[in-house]
Amino acid sequence: MNALRIRKKLDSPIPELPELTPMIGEVVEIIVVEETAPAGENGCIPSLEQLRSELPGDPFGSDFETTLREWRTGYHA
Repeated sequence: MNALRIRKKLDSPIPELPELTPMIGEVVEIIVVEETAPAGENGCIPSLEQLRSELPGDPFGSDFETTLREWRTGYHA
């Protein structure tokens, strides 16, 4: 992970960072941290099946989908 620390007096607004506008004229410290993309293509969160395939064994149990469906509907057998 890469990080960059910037200490600077804000002289003018930065359109991409409107939350800094109230700090114009002040000395600020901005820390930029590079985020790592989640697993999956194009930074998308992988599917449940993909996550399960990467785990050792099946921590959810063989009836996970049934249990999850019951939780969502409020039905408990």
